[in-house]
Amino acid sequence: MFKVAMVGWGMSAKTFHLPFIETNESLQLAALVTSQQESCRAKYPGVVLHSSVDALVARGGIDVAVVATPNHLHYSQAKQLLSQGISVVVDKPATLMTDDLADLYATAQKHGVWLAVFHNRRCDGDFLGLQQALQSGELGQPRVLLNQFDRFRPTPRDRWREHAIDGAGIWYDLGPHLVDQTLCLFGRPNAVTASLRALREGSQNIDYFNVVLHYLDKEVVLRSSPFCCDPMLRYQLETDRGTWRKYGLDPQEDQLKAGVTPGTDSWCEQLPVQHALWSDTSGIAQVDIAAGDYGAFYRSVARALAGEGLAALAVTPQQAIDVATIIDAAQLSEQRGERVVVPWRSI
Repeated sequence: MFKVAMVGWGMSAKTFHLPFIETNESLQLAALVTSQQESCRAKYPGVVLHSSVDALVARGGIDVAVVATPNHLHYSQAKQLLSQGISVVVDKPATLMTDDLADLYATAQKHGVWLAVFHNRRCDGDFLGLQQALQSGELGQPRVLLNQFDRFRPTPRDRWREHAIDGAGIWYDLGPHLVDQTLCLFGRPNAVTASLRALREGSQNIDYFNVVLHYLDKEVVLRSSPFCCDPMLRYQLETDRGTWRKYGLDPQEDQLKAGVTPGTDSWCEQLPVQHALWSDTSGIAQVDIAAGDYGAFYRSVARALAGEGLAALAVTPQQAIDVATIIDAAQLSEQRGERVVVPWRSI
């Protein structure tokens, strides 16, 4: 089994990473870096606990480290681990600037290890359903896509993601998901126009975004609002043949938050079937969507550790750099108040 270290023990680590590490027969949670030593020790009595990445590196014996700390720490912590010859999974956003992410990939290559960026919402069932329908050609030529992830949170919460610190705010939180999904569907856009706002009373950081990705033959709108009550429109694809709509979020996150263990009978039995709606001139039809599979990410990590390396990882270095480039370009568009041509770069 390959030994895994978890750096951070917040919501992301507990919900999206640890359940799939613990249920993967090729991976063993061997170490955890956290300031919450007592509560962590009660849950993981056999895991070595550290208070810092320095202590983790000094002890050694780790095959891969997962960095799921506040966003502004990702670059420095991943750089330290990679420099010690430890492969790294880093939560999105991998870094706050594209140049820093390029430096991480260069560091990984220099030390003979790899870096994987955690874009798990490629494994949402509704996204996979939309992707497969587009690839089949049955939907026609896409012209407009609304890719939305709204919530009803009209009052700011006391958590780091909403504080006035670098890397906080909803564009860094949900933006990478929507950007990555869109690039998977349509590739690189030509330009970006962005509105990144703090709309809630007392908000310390960006809590709303409306970002338009401009393609030669289509437009994609990425949006997140804290003022949307259910039902939430998650996707709306408009084509020359009709409209494909999906309401609500993929149910895997709610399952994980409820403590249901992935891969068990309970997980399979309780995971509800999702549906999309297809509307054309003949009427409206309901389309079943297959369940998503967040476990696919850590299965690819296990294969990478077993010798396949970067080739096993779903998110290539170029794809991760492209996501970071859009994140940066949208912020530049907001600062300038104008459409920005995307400065694509190769890695």
